[in-house]
Amino acid sequence: MDLQQPTYLDLFCGAGGLGIGLEQVGFKGLASVDEDKNSTETLKTYSNHEVINASVSEFIAEIENGKRKYPNLDLLAGGPPCQGFCSINPTRHENDPRNSLVDAFLHVADLLQPKAILIENVTGLLSLAKGFAITKIEHRLRALGYNVSYKVLQAAHYGVPQSRWRLFVVGFKSENFSFPSPSHLAHVTPNFIRGKELTFACPSHTLFTNYLEKTSVWESISDLPDLKNGGGSTISKYDKKSKTDYQLARRSLSKSLLNHQTKTLQPVNMKRVEALPLQGMNWTDLPIELMPKNLQRMQKKYKSGVGAKTRFQRLKKDGLFSTIVTSPDPYWGAFIHPTQDRVISVREAARAQSFDDDIKFLGPLNSQYRQIGNAVPPLLAAAVAKQLLEVI
Repeated sequence: MDLQQPTYLDLFCGAGGLGIGLEQVGFKGLASVDEDKNSTETLKTYSNHEVINASVSEFIAEIENGKRKYPNLDLLAGGPPCQGFCSINPTRHENDPRNSLVDAFLHVADLLQPKAILIENVTGLLSLAKGFAITKIEHRLRALGYNVSYKVLQAAHYGVPQSRWRLFVVGFKSENFSFPSPSHLAHVTPNFIRGKELTFACPSHTLFTNYLEKTSVWESISDLPDLKNGGGSTISKYDKKSKTDYQLARRSLSKSLLNHQTKTLQPVNMKRVEALPLQGMNWTDLPIELMPKNLQRMQKKYKSGVGAKTRFQRLKKDGLFSTIVTSPDPYWGAFIHPTQDRVISVREAARAQSFDDDIKFLGPLNSQYRQIGNAVPPLLAAAVAKQLLEVI
């Protein structure tokens, strides 16, 4: 290893999506910390640095008692668990105890005084407590001597085949930071507070630009074997050759097909899937007797013009994946395979997030899906990391 490589410490690392992006551009990991056992076991299978299975409070105690030292740290990175902030959570509030994990992250920053800080989170953080949460983070970082920038980036703008908005907060001791401009054409409208202000405008072709086309669902998964509902296995074989550059890049280091296994849908959900044979169909296309009761009431009251159209949606080959969440429940998003009567497999979810195929997710199936859904897409992480590296 080059001793001059900039170093990073990764808190709330999960299965390592953020760290993968950092290392792709040249950062050297010192340690990654997470209290989820399955996530750290996954990360240990491919990490070249220490992986610590512990809570952040346990990790802080070891720093404070001198057991762990990280002098001259270049970057403290992490995504404090977002459930307390997330706007999908109907019970969120500013006193949610999970919000204190952001305070814990900032306490580590105070203890270690790295050159730079990188926080990744959901856009719901912007509206939590009427904007108080993001203002508090900004003030705390400024009090620690950092210049602060934050922006919401769309993963599809950086080659990820998924519509995924994520907030990035960056603090630097010296230089001001510029976020990476989009590289891919993907027209996704922000649907959250301050969306227009904090995002890049949707790129479009002009005589003076050279954007790449977005990576579609089919460009990312069409080389994977067919599966039945609940089918697949932890280790199997590819039965098709790579058909796109994206597939080739994901498969380049993998000799076996890992985690191509799918969640079993219960009979009522299978009937719903089978009743939606065409790409792009969603809950509004279901026969009334197959609609969940709450959606029946919604349709009766508001007709078809209300409700997330991604519920029970069958993915479109030429479209993007819906935001990958911690379980591919068709009620919560577009997770039905474009041509097969099932939800997407663990490996297909990983492809949607831009994880390479050689990464084997460990633990029960529901944990594998959760590890992927909680991760930062490595391609998005790499785009941000490249800008961080230039400034450092």
